[in-house]
Amino acid sequence: MAQKKCIIIGAGAGGLGCSAALLKHGYKTTIFERESLIGGAARTLDVYGFSLDEGVHYLVDIKGKERHVDEVGNVFGIKHDIAVLKGPNLIVVYKGEEIDMLKLFPISQIYDRAMLKKVFNYLSDSDIDDVEAFAKLMIQELQKTIAELNLKSFDDILLRLPYYPLNDWITERTKNKNVLRYVLDIAQVNILIPTESVASCSAYAVLALFMGLSTGMFKYCYPVHEKYGGLGALLEPYADYIRDNGGEICTNVTVKKIKVEHGMAKGVIIDRAGKEEFVEADVVVCNVPPQLAVKMGILDVNCFPDPEKEDLLKKINTIREGAKRYDVQTLNIHIGLKKQITEIDSYIVFAGDNGVIGGLQLYSVYSPKSAPPGKQLLYLTSFLYKQPRNYKIAEKYVHDLLLPAVRNWLKDFDDNVEWIMTSFSPIPYAELNQQMFSSTATFDIKTGIDNLYFAGMYTGLVGVDGALVTGVKAAELILDQKIL
Repeated sequence: MAQKKCIIIGAGAGGLGCSAALLKHGYKTTIFERESLIGGAARTLDVYGFSLDEGVHYLVDIKGKERHVDEVGNVFGIKHDIAVLKGPNLIVVYKGEEIDMLKLFPISQIYDRAMLKKVFNYLSDSDIDDVEAFAKLMIQELQKTIAELNLKSFDDILLRLPYYPLNDWITERTKNKNVLRYVLDIAQVNILIPTESVASCSAYAVLALFMGLSTGMFKYCYPVHEKYGGLGALLEPYADYIRDNGGEICTNVTVKKIKVEHGMAKGVIIDRAGKEEFVEADVVVCNVPPQLAVKMGILDVNCFPDPEKEDLLKKINTIREGAKRYDVQTLNIHIGLKKQITEIDSYIVFAGDNGVIGGLQLYSVYSPKSAPPGKQLLYLTSFLYKQPRNYKIAEKYVHDLLLPAVRNWLKDFDDNVEWIMTSFSPIPYAELNQQMFSSTATFDIKTGIDNLYFAGMYTGLVGVDGALVTGVKAAELILDQKIL
């Protein structure tokens, strides 16, 4: 009997998870990736021996719950070393001073009223009284809402709680505009998107994040690997598994179109080194977000039967319209240092009197392979709200606001800088933020075309670890057997 062949479009987490699972159960798999690197939205570049992540990602550890990455890794004998932050989840640097975020949130055990008033200096004493009362109300209502949920991951909160805009939720419960401003500001600290966008985030998703961080239920964590740095520590072992087991990962190959005839996917038309060719397959898995695949012409919605065609168009429109509330350009600022100048492993958020300036991850503290021996990598991220994708604007923002904030915090910063690199993140974060924090439009993994499947962050789970799971779930449907 001939070995069945599956073509997977995109070497992101979903594509890698699907390929590994199918290979394990007898399929021949080929992944076509248009970029030169694997990882998709979580790809990692090697620059001067530093591992630079191009997409903003984090993993969440929940006490007593198996992580998605371990759940999948166990299937393939891949051991994931995950570094859970030892220090606070999140430190706010305000005018050079380090402040544990929990000191700024009234329900936490280390809440500091004086510090809250210092950082959010628009709050009067009576405003703070209202903030403290409102924080208790938030947690009471949230606990009541999630009482029946058996949370396994943050995805459960995003997918199983109803969408209720944060701004509306707050204004229905308080007339104090400074309380509203405070909640939006503290949400901006946690989510790192503009307050204008935070206002339309799901109230329950934001409040659950507050509760999780303040009670210690959630802890940020990052992958560590003896060979790979950055998010590559999570995904490169799957690429190794695929290659070691006879699968193909073809980079620098663009899929132009999925060829569908008579309700069946026949294969894909690819562009390899400027030459088009048709590659036949028994099964096709699209690990490109469906709304992007349609926009790029990879998918023709007219190939789908009714009513699925209308459902697809409706979901695509929901994502595109919802993304307008997150009109941001996501900036990456990677900084290579000659030596390690800080040992803090927490996520750092720089804040000023006008709000959040940017966030910082110190990868090389908890993931040593992210920098050459003895050196250190700083990874700054920020958002330009309602601004064009223009490097002159980005560089001005970085040099006028972000770097001065870092210098004010790390006094020997300039003496130890080797290089600074600014780039825009490669994916439309407006769409991803809409999917994570607002009304979701989830695509089914199994489509109305018998041998065509979706995988990735828009098929039920979000984040790089969630996307990995969706790839294995697609393989389960293809194989008609349980894997996870």
